[in-house]
Amino acid sequence: MKKRSGMGVNLGFSLTLSLVVLTGSGTIQAEDRSIAELPQAKKQQWAGIQKALRDELAVCREHCGYDKACEERCEGAFKYRLEIEYKKLMSESR
Repeated sequence: MKKRSGMGVNLGFSLTLSLVVLTGSGTIQAEDRSIAELPQAKKQQWAGIQKALRDELAVCREHCGYDKACEERCEGAFKYRLEIEYKKLMSESR
């Protein structure tokens, strides 16, 4: 087993906390509802945020290996972060 440095553990922890969950169908619920609710001017910004969060989720999952509990933490963090970013966008548009 490869030993991680303190930096790697912090990075993994940060990524875990920075990510959110996909539904069973492979789509993100917050994505579906938010597209219709977002002002046109914010839709491109939202697409960029979603891509960045999906990329972080993929990295987090890679770091988990096959640990199901770790993957669930990644997904939970992804869902949380997606919701926070969506609310931030909505508040900026008001």
